Amino acid sequence: MKIFEFEDLIMGLRGDGIIHAYVKNEAVVNNQMQRNIINSIIELKSGDQRKYPTIVEFGEFISISDDVVQHTEMPFKEHVLSISMYAKNMADRILAKYYTNRFKTSSKFVIFGVFEEAVQYSYDKMKEAGMRFTPIYPASHKEY
Repeated sequence: MKIFEFEDLIMGLRGDGIIHAYVKNEAVVNNQMQRNIINSIIELKSGDQRKYPTIVEFGEFISISDDVVQHTEMPFKEHVLSISMYAKNMADRILAKYYTNRFKTSSKFVIFGVFEEAVQYSYDKMKEAGMRFTPIYPASHKEY
């Protein structure tokens, strides 16, 4: 299993084919983080041209930088099948809503309060795309 770790971000490809991004505590979501996410997705796919579902999970005390506004059309859609945001508490939900509402992108973000629902949504998208995968049940976010 490949994992990429940055100062403010951990990216990994789960055994079921879902890319999991964890934004670390007190991180700032900025242009560089978005680039790190996209570059990590490309590396995790190892040349595979298929799109993979991605789940983004936030740590505590996350903020969004102003430079994100200028880079809202980062090419997520070219590399991912779907983007789910796991909002485990009200602060995460507010952050996710702010990001998706303030920065209108061509990528559709879906917000879930239960991690297993984000995983199931990803599985549904994989089925729709005709991807073969081995589900992990229970759909734990502690897999790696």
